[in-house]
Amino acid sequence: MNKKDIMYKFMKELEREKKLTKLVINLFNYQNFHDYNYISRIIKTETEIVFDIYDNISINRFNRYIFNFVSGEYDIKTKEENNVFVTYINIENVKIKNNSNNLLKLAYLFKNFDYNSIIFAKTFLDEDLIMILIKLTKNINQ
Repeated sequence: MNKKDIMYKFMKELEREKKLTKLVINLFNYQNFHDYNYISRIIKTETEIVFDIYDNISINRFNRYIFNFVSGEYDIKTKEENNVFVTYINIENVKIKNNSNNLLKLAYLFKNFDYNSIIFAKTFLDEDLIMILIKLTKNINQ
């Protein structure tokens, strides 16, 4: 199983277990954010994971996050396309710095995913999200 598939399975499992909201809170530091505040969609293509969020609490209500698993010229870039803020994240180019945001940390988590990634995940994810990662890691190694 490749890292794109692992990230997709993680996000779909969060969605299935009704924990996707917790991930969104962890990534974007939302306050007073609940399941009823947004609609989301997760799509896997040949080279990308696309995470769409439409929320009713922020100024930028339509957001798309595209995690690209093929080498490119950038690590992260954001632009507005048809009133949607699209953030492109090239997983292969992501490096973690002291000021890295949690979105980049999530990308870095799946750059070289293995059991040691759990230790890194503890620096920015809640414990119940980490438990899902651990369960996913066990399934990969079996």
